[in-house]
Amino acid sequence: MSKLLIVATADNHLSKHYAKLTPRKLETRRSWLQRSFKAAVDYAIQHNADIFVQAGDLFDTPNPSNADLDFVASCYKRLLQRGTKILAVGGNHDTPSNQSVQGGKSPLAPLATLGALSLPERGKPYQLNVNFEGKNLSIISFTPDFDSRSTDPLETVLDLGLEPDILVTHAAVEGLTPSMENDPVIKFESINRAQQLRLVVTGHIHQHQRFQLGRVQVLIPGATEQITFGEAGNPTGFAAIKISSDMKIEIQHVDTPHQPRINHNIYITDGDTNLHEKLLSTILESASPDTLMRLVLSGDISRTTYRSLALAQLLKAGQEANFHFEIDTTRLLVVEEFSAGISRGLRVSQVDGIREVAEELIGVTNEPSQVDLIQKARDLILELYNE
Repeated sequence: MSKLLIVATADNHLSKHYAKLTPRKLETRRSWLQRSFKAAVDYAIQHNADIFVQAGDLFDTPNPSNADLDFVASCYKRLLQRGTKILAVGGNHDTPSNQSVQGGKSPLAPLATLGALSLPERGKPYQLNVNFEGKNLSIISFTPDFDSRSTDPLETVLDLGLEPDILVTHAAVEGLTPSMENDPVIKFESINRAQQLRLVVTGHIHQHQRFQLGRVQVLIPGATEQITFGEAGNPTGFAAIKISSDMKIEIQHVDTPHQPRINHNIYITDGDTNLHEKLLSTILESASPDTLMRLVLSGDISRTTYRSLALAQLLKAGQEANFHFEIDTTRLLVVEEFSAGISRGLRVSQVDGIREVAEELIGVTNEPSQVDLIQKARDLILELYNE
């Protein structure tokens, strides 16, 4: 018995901007995002996929770069040459919020106009009928109106008298996935109401998940790359879906390559010794030229211990050894020595913090011009604080 093969991906976030990266590193970072999406395209071509599904947020913005638009066009051209149908929906990142942004048009709209893919207009379902083994399979794609409060994509489709076998959208699922206040949410009531529905493919959640709700399978393909430090450790990939004529559905998660991303969460106390050396060792032992690394420090420490960390030196070493390195001290509480008996102590003021950072920067440079520049910057900032 032959099977219909659908390759489903979502949340690729091409053209994502990282404010902390230099233009050259941003270009490299974006090439990693492209590489992960290309892995799904390559798989679809190598395995003769019948349909390629992109369930929203192909781009991180409604205004992607021309380089990424050209990259996607070349990927879709390869799929079309193979004979693979392409079905896409918009996501909350790449769908314009209103008509004043790009005329309300998706970045994929020009390709859809040329007939390269099926793309629904926002709030209007698109139905793709596939004749498979004598059975008419109804695949409905729906881009929610992300400005509307808590839209249920499936409810909208059913209210229009449509009965999908497969729904493709970009939304959370009631009770199963986290959602923000205005996120589109597929409700249990709608799933139970659907008569023919067997599979929901939805983007929006970056971690791959699968649920069985009665006769309906809910598939979240997950992101093809780790987009933020909060996603470090999450598997990345897409889904290969095989459907038989009797609507038996097999789903396989396929891993994609991702740029190494590491979080070092370290709790420190005043009792720790050789803190700088220990932290430096932690950084360098896991460093590589491709790695995105974040050092997260937490704990209650004295000013003396804080100075011993030599954060500027750690930052410099981490940046030299990694593709990107940053230090997060938002959970680090610096306690005045004279207030040790107070339960939570006193936070260092912003003015004191500025002075200490300037001192640390001066301590790691031997260039008189750099010292002068740091001192002038410190004095200017402090002057603005006093206004």
